[in-house]
Parts: sequence; C-alpha cells; structure tokens
Amino acid sequence: MDLHLSSSRGEKRWMNSSMTVFLMLFLGLFFGLETGAGPQRPIPCDDSISGTWVLQQVSSQEELTRLVPRTISPALGTSHIRGFCLRVPWKAVDRDFSLLEAGLKIARRHGVEYSIRFMAGRHTPARVFESGARFYRVRAGKHARASRPERVPAPFLANGAPNRVFEAEYEKFVKRLASWCREHDVHLMHLAWYGQDWAELNHGKEVRSLPGYSFDNWLQAHLRLLDIGLKHADDDLAVELPFSGYGPLTDAAVRLADHVVAQVGPYSPRFYCQANGWAPGGDWGAPAPEIEAEFDRVWQRPICRGLQAIQPSDFNWSQMYEKLSQNGATYCEVYAPSFLGAHRRELAEEIRRFAEHCRETTREPDPASATLHRLDADSPEGLRRLFRYDGERIPVVSAHRGGALAGYPENCIGTFEHTLQHTFSILEVDLRRSKDGRIVLHHDATLERTTTGTGRVADRTLPELKELRLKDKYGRVTDFRMPTLDQALEWARGKTILILDKKDVPVEVCVEKIEEHGAVAYAMIMAYSFQDIQKCHSLNQEVMMEAMIGNRRRFRAFDETRVPWSRIVAFVGHEPPKDRGLIEMIHAKGASCMAGTSRNLDGRIPGADEPELASLKARYRSRLDLGIDLIETDYPAQVGVLLYPDPMIPESKSRYFHPPAASDSSQETEGEERP
Repeated sequence: MDLHLSSSRGEKRWMNSSMTVFLMLFLGLFFGLETGAGPQRPIPCDDSISGTWVLQQVSSQEELTRLVPRTISPALGTSHIRGFCLRVPWKAVDRDFSLLEAGLKIARRHGVEYSIRFMAGRHTPARVFESGARFYRVRAGKHARASRPERVPAPFLANGAPNRVFEAEYEKFVKRLASWCREHDVHLMHLAWYGQDWAELNHGKEVRSLPGYSFDNWLQAHLRLLDIGLKHADDDLAVELPFSGYGPLTDAAVRLADHVVAQVGPYSPRFYCQANGWAPGGDWGAPAPEIEAEFDRVWQRPICRGLQAIQPSDFNWSQMYEKLSQNGATYCEVYAPSFLGAHRRELAEEIRRFAEHCRETTREPDPASATLHRLDADSPEGLRRLFRYDGERIPVVSAHRGGALAGYPENCIGTFEHTLQHTFSILEVDLRRSKDGRIVLHHDATLERTTTGTGRVADRTLPELKELRLKDKYGRVTDFRMPTLDQALEWARGKTILILDKKDVPVEVCVEKIEEHGAVAYAMIMAYSFQDIQKCHSLNQEVMMEAMIGNRRRFRAFDETRVPWSRIVAFVGHEPPKDRGLIEMIHAKGASCMAGTSRNLDGRIPGADEPELASLKARYRSRLDLGIDLIETDYPAQVGVLLYPDPMIPESKSRYFHPPAASDSSQETEGEERP
C-alpha cells in the first residue's frame, strides 16, 4: 500500500505533562517505577567495546575515501580511541559489503576496533518494497518540499497485522551482516528499527496516522525486530539498538529495555541500548527536562548502554563525559568532525580519562558485583550462622514470591533484582514441573492468572512455557518470561538466599538441584511436613529448611525428628503469635523465627498516606518486638525500607552483608516518603 504523507522532519513529541512526571516520581516505589538517572549497579566494561568511538556516516566508497584524509584519519589518530563506527544506508550495502570492507581496512590501519550500523526507513532497498512490504511516502532531506517523496516501511499492515515481508527481508539481511561480522572479527553490530530518516525509533505522526495503527501494533512490530537482533547476538558479537527517536517514546523505551532483560538477563554484554541525543543537557534529545527524566527510567533497567553525540558539533566535553559517569554508559560515539573543533584538546583529554576508567573496570559482567543489597553467606556454615539466633536483629525481610509490583511479576528474576535494589531480602519462590520434567518458577498449578497462557503448567513443555509472557499482580502483560529453577539458582549466587516452596516438585529433586548448582550456601527448602524435613536431612545434612513450627505441638514434633535446630528457620504463622513462650523456646534452641504479613498488614501498604504509614510502621515493628526475626511480606521493597531505613548490621554477621557499592541517599528518601 502506498500512502503519501509529508515528513515531520525530525518531530520529537512526547505526550506527557510535568504533573504526570511528578506523580510518577512520588509514587514510583509503590508501582514498580525506579527514579533517578543513574544505574542501579556499576556496569562492567567489555574490553572490545568500552571507550570512545569515532562515528562517520557515508553513502559510498567515494565519499568514504574523500573524508579519510581530512576528517576520519585525524579523529582516529587521537590517543585512546577505541574504534571506528561506520554508519551506512541499508541500500548502500544491500548487494555487497565492499563499503563495509573499506571501512574495516581504515580501522585496521589505525589499530582500532570496528563496528557497523545501518539505517532502514527511507534508506531501505527498493527491492524490499517491490517484494510487497507495505510502505508510506515522505518528503525528506534538506529541501523536503522540493524533494521527491521516498518510501518508508510501515511497521504493520492496514488491518494491524505484522509487515511480514519487511521483517523477513530484515532478518535475512541481519543474518548476512552478523555472519560478516564474525568472519572479520567485528564484535559490535548496530541495527536499525523501521525508522524514517535515521536508524532510531519512529513513532512520529506519520506512523500514528497510518490505517492499522495502535500503540500495541507498533510496539509488537519493534519487539519482533528486537528479537531478530537478539537471535544473532552471542558472546563474540554484541548487538545495539537505539531507544531514542521520533514521537512519544518514553513508555516504549522502557518496555523495550524490560524485554531485553527478560530475554538475555540483567546486564548482558550481548546487547547494548543506545541513546542518540547525547549533549551537555541530556542523553535523549528530549525537548524538556521532565521528558529527559522519563526517558532516564531506561537507565534504571539492568541493561548495558552507550551514548551517541546528538550532532557533529563542538561541545563542553567535560560536561559531555560527565554524563557517561552519571548514567553508567561504557562506550560513546563522537562524530569525526567534532575532532576538528576548537575544543579538540579538551575532547582528547576526556577520551583519555574515560579510557583509563574503562581499563580499571574492564571485566566480564558479574551479577554478584551489582549495587544491590546483597546477602552472601559464602558457605553452608555461613548460612547457618546468618540465621542463628543470638539476640541481635538482622535487617532482612523475606520477599513472598519475590516481591511483585506493578510491572514486576511474581517469581520473576527482574522482580528479584528490583527488590534487592531497595533492601536486604531473602526470596521465597515457587516451583512447578513442566510436561517435559523441567522445573520452573510459578506459583499456581494453572497459567491464567500470571501468564498469557491457559491450562496447567504440567501440561506444557518448557519451550511452550518460555513462549508465554508474565503478568504483573494487576493482570497487565509484561515482557518478562518464566524463569527456570536453574536460571534462578545461577542468578542468586552471591546475591541472596532463595527459599524454595516446592509445590509439586519432590524434595529429592529440590535437593538434587541445589547440589547440582553448588547452592547449599544460598538455597533453602520450605518443608511443610516432618516427613519432608527428615527426607531432606537424610539426603543432605547441610541443606537448610524453613519449617512450619506454629505451635508447641509442632515444636515438640520437630524436636523428636533429631534434625538439628541449626538447620531450620521456624515459620510461626501469618498472625501475630499469641504464645510468646513458643518464640522464646525456639530462640533457646538457637533458631530464628519468621512470620508472614501478606494476609493482613500488607493489604494496607498500597495507597497509604503519611499518617497510615506511621501507624503501619508501628504495627510491623510490633511483630519484631514480639520476637519475630524475619517478616515475610508481599512488599519487601517498601517494608524493608520502612523497618530498616538505615540498616544496622550486627558486627558478628557483617561479613554476609554487602550494601550497594555507592551510597544511595535517594533510597533513604524513598523510604521516608513511600515505604
């Protein structure tokens, strides 16, 4: 279909008000939104990517050859440059990669890395449209009114269905490009969205006025392109896509970032998000500070990131590079002409400093080094010492099903990360078996409440379960996928302690998995019956358990099992214990007590105002005053900050507690205003 429209020529419109931004900042912790621009953990640098890159766009080998002596070579001759990035129209390299190879020779001659990026949009080859890909037309370029309308691929058909022809051609081209990169030892491949003038996201008025448009149709089209890119990313080839662009994009950018984390895990070096509006005033090229702040929610996601200068200009380079530090970017792109500016010496000095920073932090991304509130018992004995009752309170809560919030589903690794960004917490997770015998994290026996699927978990294979998307506690579909127990155990190492609520998974299988992952120091089993307790202990005497000890009868029954009290944390119930003597008896055995608030106090957390919060704080603390050592809650981020705004860690157990690497005063403020 051929639609003739005029170009917005770089429209940047975001439909948000300052009042919306204020409310989001104020209510962020309740509804799962992080605030602030900085990363939630220091992001390690990849040695082949980190640093400053010289960026140049060309359309032909003749143009590239002409620019080498006067522009490209002086830039690449600057000390401490990491690499040369060549940006080209798709149609300029569609038939062969000779232009890319010419750029590679330039990079090799200067002894730097090489990366490539292509632009789709109006730079898409004519053959793609002639194959049946839907498009619309725009007038573009410096003389748009006088120029000939150009074709731009539409992300969807008139009935809202996917533009399958374009997506198929895009995937074939990306596959060729990835193969070329691997063959020539290129480690970073920049991809394009549907776009219009550039490689960036295009949610401008032209697209929004197309028949078949809805935000979901537009977003799903871009998620499919993202998945194509992720399919070709691996440990040797990272993929980058820009999350900036035309039109209202802030919510879409966050959704895309969450999708990346759900697919490849937190801070995976296989994918880089890039903001292409890097300037002294921001990263995204937004028209107002409050819109920049909304975009900065992307930086709160556990995702690797880079920045591209907004234009080939001269800048205050110290201000520019300060943004890299603030936002945790590990690489940046500066246009080649900028190296000829009046402040080129200042630019060279900032490049040197940034390179030194990257060398100091170059290592493989390691989740255990996150700026999370980490609990690391280090050994089975350490785990026992952590939970041994000695009269000193430890500032830890237990996150029921991981601490689900709006946008953060239960039993989800992304949710676990969010919880630990705010407080020290152990994580209670639920286990189910799939049709093919794999163990996944899921509470219900059926899929409807928490996923986009239907039927029983036990009737689906793991690949089928992985196709589903998780819903948050309000039933809204997210981009997160169902994790396996294997993934959760690997993720938790060095970060926290998992309590495995085994549901339909036998105790012996849980023990086997804990042993398989070497997780005895950070994984416990929830044991409902004394038979399970004895079986678990007989299989591995080092494995700790959460045991149901809600009354004196069960206290005596557990004592008769001869399983050491040092192997359990005693769960005493969901209501305030009426028998204070029971808690004293458990403490006398050296065990800690846990009680739940998910069935009572937690229901008052959402929407609580300041007086209600003060009352709630007193009621939660009353549980601790009764002798409860650990509170299991549906709202760990809020309750943890409410009870322990300034965690006092006992000296005897301090080795197991690892606060965020950098002091985060914003979290303390959140704790006062939004528990």
